[in-house]
Formats: sequence, structure tokens, C-alpha cells
Amino acid sequence: MSESLVFQFTGLVIVLTVLGGLWIGLELSGIYFRSRIPLAEKPVAPVPLPQPEGLDPVVLALIATAVHVTLGGSHRILSIKPPGSRTESQIWSVEGRREVFASHRTR
Repeated sequence: MSESLVFQFTGLVIVLTVLGGLWIGLELSGIYFRSRIPLAEKPVAPVPLPQPEGLDPVVLALIATAVHVTLGGSHRILSIKPPGSRTESQIWSVEGRREVFASHRTR
């Protein structure tokens, strides 16, 4: 019984030591790579914003400003969709709910 406990404890110590070493190694490599390329030196190319139909350019500028102020730094807006527009996955989820509710009997 005591041999089993010693074996398990030794295995636990080895696993935790290896995981700790990996964590320290990854942290050190992250510090190294972050120090190699400062954020101020990264070139930022202007990217044209998407132009959804019927959206005023002023509203688009306000959305871009809100993203910049909220998230900080430079970010890219990939798409702007009006409220109420649904993607294909959302349409399928609504259809699935409809089927579930239709299968229930009302009393």
C-alpha cells in the first residue's frame, strides 16, 4: 500500500514539475517576442470599411470610433449587419425551435 502511495505521489510531482516548466517557458518566450516588435513600430495600413446598403457614412464613422475607443488600438470591422437580419445558422435554429414546439400537444 505504501509503495503505491509513493508511486502516485512521485508521478504527481513529475507531472506538476513538467507543467510548471512548460508554463514558465511559454511565459518567457511571450516576453521575448513581445519585446522584439514594439506596437508603435508595426505598420498600420488603412483598410476601407465595409459599406452596407443604406448606411449613412456618419453612422459608419461612429461605429468605427466606438470600436476604437472601446477596444483600443487598431481593429478591423469585418461586417456590419442591420438589426433583424439573420444568418443561415440562426434561421435553422428558429426552424428547430418551431419543430419542437409543434411536436408538443397542448392540453
